[in-house]
Amino acid sequence: MNTGRIDGHGASSAEPHDPPRIEHEIESIRGDLDVLVRELDRRRHAALDWRLQVRRHRRELSIAGGVAAVAAIGLVWWGARRRRRGSTADLVHALRLVVQHPDALARSLRSAR
Repeated sequence: MNTGRIDGHGASSAEPHDPPRIEHEIESIRGDLDVLVRELDRRRHAALDWRLQVRRHRRELSIAGGVAAVAAIGLVWWGARRRRRGSTADLVHALRLVVQHPDALARSLRSAR
């Protein structure tokens, strides 16, 4: 039965066992695959070329670097503030102990001699 339909590669389904048509179909598919493989290879090279990526994404990298710098400065500031607050809290605690128990301070001073 001859339907006259044409499949995705231009081959007629009327003559499915025609060797020249099959060879033409195979060559057409090989050509399509060759184009696709070359495009994938080009994209792979572009994706792995870090210099190209830096040129293409300079703005985004600058923003990310700025955010990282601000975060690092914030962490350093927070740590220093926390250490200062910790030493102030220790000093307040020590003074409170001295005020509440002056005799304990006197005993510890005598035993240190």
